[in-house]
Amino acid sequence: MSPLIRRLSMLVLLLFATTNLYGDDDDVFADPNMVAGWLGVVTPDKMVYSSYSTVFESGVAVGIEQMLGGDSGWKLIARASYSQFSQKAWPTQWQDIQIDQNPDRFQRFMVSGYLFFQHLEDPERRLVVLINGGRSAYILSNSDKGGLALAKEFQDTLSREVEDNSIYRGRALEYVYEENVIRFYRGVSAKYDWDSFVYDEDSKAKIRETIDGFLMKYDRETWASWGLPLNRGVLLYGPPGTGKSHVGKVLISQVLRREYPNKTCYIHVGARHFLYPYSIQAVYQAARMLNPCVVFIEDVDLIAGTNRASRQMAKNEFMQQLSGVQPLEGVMTIATTNYGHEIDPALLRSKRLGYQFEIGYPKRTESLQLLQMFLEKVKLSEDLELTWLNDWLDNLSGADLKQFTRLLMEEALRNQSFDQDGRIVIRKVDVEVTKKVWMRTRHKKQG
Repeated sequence: MSPLIRRLSMLVLLLFATTNLYGDDDDVFADPNMVAGWLGVVTPDKMVYSSYSTVFESGVAVGIEQMLGGDSGWKLIARASYSQFSQKAWPTQWQDIQIDQNPDRFQRFMVSGYLFFQHLEDPERRLVVLINGGRSAYILSNSDKGGLALAKEFQDTLSREVEDNSIYRGRALEYVYEENVIRFYRGVSAKYDWDSFVYDEDSKAKIRETIDGFLMKYDRETWASWGLPLNRGVLLYGPPGTGKSHVGKVLISQVLRREYPNKTCYIHVGARHFLYPYSIQAVYQAARMLNPCVVFIEDVDLIAGTNRASRQMAKNEFMQQLSGVQPLEGVMTIATTNYGHEIDPALLRSKRLGYQFEIGYPKRTESLQLLQMFLEKVKLSEDLELTWLNDWLDNLSGADLKQFTRLLMEEALRNQSFDQDGRIVIRKVDVEVTKKVWMRTRHKKQG
């Protein structure tokens, strides 16, 4: 193909693709020869590239959109799908990403295909970015015109938008190990606060001061000048259902409500997502980029237990991230476990999970408070007192109390027990029936 024909082909491509910026069904395909023609390269093998990848879901696509909205100096000329010498073709792929955990707020990003760029001040400076899945990209340029330096300059700008000015900063995120990706945490809300965490007031105050005392007051320069640690680790341990995970919900809510300064970020890591060294590396890579940041790890005993020899590599990586050579600044790690006695003592050192708090079963005053909270929308009959119910439900976890009250309300609904205002009325007979169901359920679990 002659240079003139190649340039005419590229012009036709751009004319069509410019009308196709939003991924309509009729995709325009660009093969390597057309890309080479746009860059002013004689053959595709004269192109040079710089590669870039990120752990954030669709991070490259998001970063490019942010870059175009700033003062990067680059103009997007066209989008096009990828074809291999016009024989194989892959349609442009788009993704709607939920922003700010708002179910009605999405933004559309192209996560697979070609993007053609031209510099605003020097039209001869041209680049083509091949996005692959939204998280990696090849930045293509002309080897005869300082193209590699130009591609790296573009990559640096893109990196700043993905990392420094990221829409992921100050958000609630989660790590998914199957895809090795950090994405917006789905299905969370901002309805919780420290008052919703019902526990012994003195113990709760110590937990809150340890967590909020770091997240509210952290300032790198000040803390470094005082010789204070620039990261903090907390272990919450105790029986199942006592409120360890609820602390995470409180932190998510405070992050979403912007109660912490400096766009503090939250990364949630479920138990099965933290079992491999590469998962741990990805999580803390993101935490370092987005600091100040909370990394909340559930059931850490799966890798940190003394009897988990099969997870030794993951445990070593975890300890290395917390207190290794690479600085971990502005990051608070909070780990939970039902088996505090199994945690390797090496993880409980001051530079790792140096703060440990037991969260046990609620005392009588706390269980009464929990019952009032769970039953606030229903009415008790005159023959039923909450203190009597609390006496019978002694020594249960908060999760157990919540389950019992749900069964109680279901029994009242089954019996059509309502007052004149339409509220559910809980009667003593409902409690007696529910107690029998509850005891049978408990015996099955214990058996």
